[in-house]
Amino acid sequence: MARASRNPWTANKFDTLLSSRLISPLDVVAIATAALLACAANGFAAKNVRKTGSETKLSSKSDASSSAGLLRVLSGHRREVYCVAFSPDSRRVVSGSWDRTLKVWDTATGQELFTLKGHTGVLRDVAFTPDGRQIVSGSDDTTLRFWDAATGKQTRSIEANPDGVRSLAISPDSRRIVSGGERNTLKVWDLATGHEIFTLDGHTERKEKAEIYSVDFSPDGRQFISAERDKVLEIWDSATGREIRTLKGHGEGVRSVAYSPDGRRIASASWDAMLKVWDAATGQELLSFKAHPLAVHSLIYSPDSREIVTGSRDMTSKVWDAATGKEIRTLKGHTSWVWCVAFSPDGRQIASGSRDRTVRLWDARGPQTSTHASARP
Repeated sequence: MARASRNPWTANKFDTLLSSRLISPLDVVAIATAALLACAANGFAAKNVRKTGSETKLSSKSDASSSAGLLRVLSGHRREVYCVAFSPDSRRVVSGSWDRTLKVWDTATGQELFTLKGHTGVLRDVAFTPDGRQIVSGSDDTTLRFWDAATGKQTRSIEANPDGVRSLAISPDSRRIVSGGERNTLKVWDLATGHEIFTLDGHTERKEKAEIYSVDFSPDGRQFISAERDKVLEIWDSATGREIRTLKGHGEGVRSVAYSPDGRRIASASWDAMLKVWDAATGQELLSFKAHPLAVHSLIYSPDSREIVTGSRDMTSKVWDAATGKEIRTLKGHTSWVWCVAFSPDGRQIASGSRDRTVRLWDARGPQTSTHASARP
């Protein structure tokens, strides 16, 4: 008797993605290509990996050679992994999933330390506080939730964005949180008390509201930036909520944004598959190039600001020279879209979370590739 196919690209699931606006209609042809690649990769993965508890290990030379730099695979979520973050000491990584749970893992052993339950909607973003004592998560259930990072116990819940929390960021001094919502709404919160400080509605002249997919504070905490579905980036004054500058140039919705740790640059990634680097002080576009053949979902700077990591719908992550746009290496192994990436504060590991329900930990100092991006100064 033939075994039933587990190909995720059924008509029902494809229609669900379109109706939920997680994909752009312009990506239909590209997604069909990704589906074919995923089918092939799923067949390969079934033959070449074995599971031991909640950690998956490589089981053959062919798998190791195709996943150069892979340290371990963390398995346990029942649905796709949408967000990941390292603890400040790099000893733990937290993952958030569509299964409505968060999991905290030991980065040295791959052991699952505990599961955080309480959200009633899809997890959209997660972060450790700079002191490492708390984990903050945001969900489609409209809440920000606070967890004791040592015990996994929930300590507080805030009704944040009424249309769902799509993104969050914590200020470097741990005093404020900014959350981005489904309909172009940003809220700034006092982290200690949970009180709302102010609400920002973005450009008032826009006819349609758009999701805030990503937010990030500048390293000095004086500004934060938001990335939006309507193709723009907005820079805000953290103290007053005043809009400072708008950055335009992407051809599709901007999925991810990050300040460089040295505060000099801003990187952005989009459904248009482009990676752009901007001067943080002037807003000038410094680099622009196609980073992946399909949409780029996530990006992050390395702690020394010298590299940028991107995660894509093409099932890979790539490491780039942040100054030149040169491709340094490609991280292959996921069998579906890469939703999220994170760089450990000690600079040694990269984490990627995927629609294939796993988190993969990579050696950040892995082998280089010989390919180059076509960067435009």
